[in-house]
Amino acid sequence: MVIIMSKRVQPAYRAKRKYRRLPAISVIISLLAIVGAVAIIISGVKMIVKMTDKDEIYEQLENRIYPVVMFDPLTFENPAQLDDTVLLQMSLWAALLGENRDKYTYDDELNLVVPASDLDVEAQKLFGDSVELQHQSFGDYEYNYRYVESSKTYSVPIGGQQLQYSPRVEEIKEEEGMYYLTVGYIAPKTLWNVNTTGEEEIQEADKYMIYVLKEEENGYVVTAVREVGYEENSGEEEYLSIADDESSAAE
Repeated sequence: MVIIMSKRVQPAYRAKRKYRRLPAISVIISLLAIVGAVAIIISGVKMIVKMTDKDEIYEQLENRIYPVVMFDPLTFENPAQLDDTVLLQMSLWAALLGENRDKYTYDDELNLVVPASDLDVEAQKLFGDSVELQHQSFGDYEYNYRYVESSKTYSVPIGGQQLQYSPRVEEIKEEEGMYYLTVGYIAPKTLWNVNTTGEEEIQEADKYMIYVLKEEENGYVVTAVREVGYEENSGEEEYLSIADDESSAAE
């Protein structure tokens, strides 16, 4: 039997067919919504991971330069330009802040005994092959670090020494394998760093310096410390003030 649909019935039939397709369209819309939500979640996770990685890099570099910043050295283009006792002081504190700190013993005068070889290791981590420590006693009338030749160790007083600065890396730029860090020098905290509600305020840096680091097999090494505004043009080294930069930009 052949049924011929009249024109009067046909619109209702088409409406019925359209109605039957609605569940399929709803499923597609739901799937698209789920895909969109998943994409947003993945994007958010990637952003969090990226921020976490960035924080870890900043923290890693701050820890690396800490023993240098804390003594506020003069600018240099080669760590070998630093005074021998300054290098010893930085290397000693790198050892004291390192993972071997709890392994050190005390002498009869209750001074901490630090092997000179540990200073050599830390100097290598800080500056690479550019320096070679000249072991000797150093310090002043208040804090004297005595080198014991017979045992090749340092006798370190455990009294609290006031450190000048701690680092806060504000910006990192990478160029041809070199990393240029804008470092804020943060003075030791005092009661003035706490507001009336008892909350600790973010400290302003006393000054900013540029630290140049190079990535080597065993980590990052410090190759130079410069003033902000330093530029190197055609092998000639010069310092440019912020005013010079602004005037050059205007031209």
